Amino acid sequence: MNKIKVDADGKLCVQIRPDMKSVWVIADPHFLHDNLCKEEYCNRPEDHSERIFKNLMAIPEGDLLICLGDLSIGKENEVYERFVMPLKCRKILVKGNHDRKSNTWYLNHGWDFVCYAFSDDYFGKKILFTHYPRPADGYDYNIHGHLHNNIYKWEKLTEENKKFINEKHILLSCENNNYKPLKLNYVIDKIEKFRLINAFKEK
Repeated sequence: MNKIKVDADGKLCVQIRPDMKSVWVIADPHFLHDNLCKEEYCNRPEDHSERIFKNLMAIPEGDLLICLGDLSIGKENEVYERFVMPLKCRKILVKGNHDRKSNTWYLNHGWDFVCYAFSDDYFGKKILFTHYPRPADGYDYNIHGHLHNNIYKWEKLTEENKKFINEKHILLSCENNNYKPLKLNYVIDKIEKFRLINAFKEK
């Protein structure tokens, strides 16, 4: 069985068994959040929850899913019964601003590890995983969510926060990735496609 733990230095250690071939990442599922279907928000399809769930169910049992927060706004029990508990993969939740239950609650509802941020080395890169974009000094990449495909969220970032945004910030938006989790090695291989500094240039 995979073991997910924190070492003496506070670094997350994921000991991967031989058949754990892939690490997957998704951000901002927002299950059952109908407001995101409105054009002024994210213009999601009405069946976005079902699409995301179907794509998550395709992750093999031996793989690891990292969710970068904002599972839902309320309806936590329904979300976990319908969309989290059936998943067979290992799961890490990096809490977002809408994930307001205690860590213990999430650990008792399908998650193997819960935190606000963690870093680890994958595919030769030192990666910081967060919900919000964070300063990435000392890391190759900060992979995050929160901004969706929403120009208004980008514009609401303070100038102070925008000062530290650079080529290291990698935005994984459900809306821009067909509501699918992405393999981490694919994200790293196609990194230019996901850079935050490019995400809102044409909006």
